[in-house]
Amino acid sequence: METEILHRIKRFFKTRQFTRLDDDAYIKAYAQDSDRRISSNPQKGIGGMWDEMGELQFDFLKAQGLLPSHTLLDIGCGTLRGGRMFIPYLEEGHYTGFDVSRRAIDAAEDLCRREGLLFHKPRLLHVPEGRLDFSFLSDRYDFLLAQSVFSHLREPHISECFDNIRNIMTKESRFFFTFYEANSPHVLGYKSFAYSFDSLKQMATDSEFVLSRHPEYAHPRGQVMIEARPAES
Repeated sequence: METEILHRIKRFFKTRQFTRLDDDAYIKAYAQDSDRRISSNPQKGIGGMWDEMGELQFDFLKAQGLLPSHTLLDIGCGTLRGGRMFIPYLEEGHYTGFDVSRRAIDAAEDLCRREGLLFHKPRLLHVPEGRLDFSFLSDRYDFLLAQSVFSHLREPHISECFDNIRNIMTKESRFFFTFYEANSPHVLGYKSFAYSFDSLKQMATDSEFVLSRHPEYAHPRGQVMIEARPAES
């Protein structure tokens, strides 16, 4: 009981510390926290449920029509919880993943070496500034996935994503993301956020995207899967 109380006290003060940071400082602090957690355990450091969540992402995108010939952008790829399944499935060079955490990308590269995935030529990028203007990418992708990313981002970061992601999409591209749903936007923890569907819908509409739900996606922690497609011109 005492350990649990101390944990809650530490979490309270950490939440207060993170909420006082401006948006850029928050991303930097988030990356540092992720580095620390991943250094301790590359699988648990990104949320655990390694096999379960990897299979869930993989099976879902395959059911949505992902073929080996398609290209996939894994936004916030972490230590390749899903990537380790996508990379050998897709054709050579068709998987791109990036993350704000240096340790995540290092661990992802180590995993690729251990499991013989370098043969498939995955592209793994460290994006330290955490910006979602996608200016560091020149290709367009058939499928784009942000698993457990919006659940850690503030509204300006999500708006930035919607404002710029069209630059790396075609008219047929499909962008999927998960989030924690609530009646109104609020902070869940020091780096976790919940949003209403209407608030995300407004941000998406402002950037000329249409959102739709995928209730068949059974996330074990209750995140909701949403698909964003460019609005008809």
